[in-house]
Amino acid sequence: MKSSQHEQDRPDIMGIKGKVLLDTAFGMRDSPEEKSGQAMWPIKINRNHMKKTLTILGVTAGIFLGSLGEVAAQKTKVRYADQQMELMNYQHALDMYKEAYAKKPNIETARKTALAQDKIRDYNQAYTWWKTVVGYEEATGEDYVRLLQTGILTGNFEEAQSLAQAKGLTADSLGVSPGSIPRAHVS
Repeated sequence: MKSSQHEQDRPDIMGIKGKVLLDTAFGMRDSPEEKSGQAMWPIKINRNHMKKTLTILGVTAGIFLGSLGEVAAQKTKVRYADQQMELMNYQHALDMYKEAYAKKPNIETARKTALAQDKIRDYNQAYTWWKTVVGYEEATGEDYVRLLQTGILTGNFEEAQSLAQAKGLTADSLGVSPGSIPRAHVS
């Protein structure tokens, strides 16, 4: 009888402990006047509140994931343009680079656009893009060399020199001079 008595007591104990644990976990108050089911928190949580919260979380997650998708799409567009450059489809690659840069400007895409302009020998546009590239803080010495070279080809060498000098570089220190590039390439 002792074991059956023990088994009968056990569900009552577990039930009380379980109720207290659940009430505490879900914020129910233990006092007799609060047995009506009110939450411990100052805001009474109801279906409408939960619905609003879930809607806000859903919209926020959608915006975040959508922006990740846009970044991935831009990277895909640039990778596709890179492939077109390898296939020597320079004009198509140039168009893709310009689209990517228009949506998300950065030095890498500007640099690739300038190189594509060089490849199709549109030196005036290449010079414009190299000016864009050197406008970024991360511009390298090689970027300034390209700017100076296209400056020679387009008759903008003095302007290119002044842009390089503003960064503390000179055409001589970069190994570029007007005689180093044949002007026959000018379009």
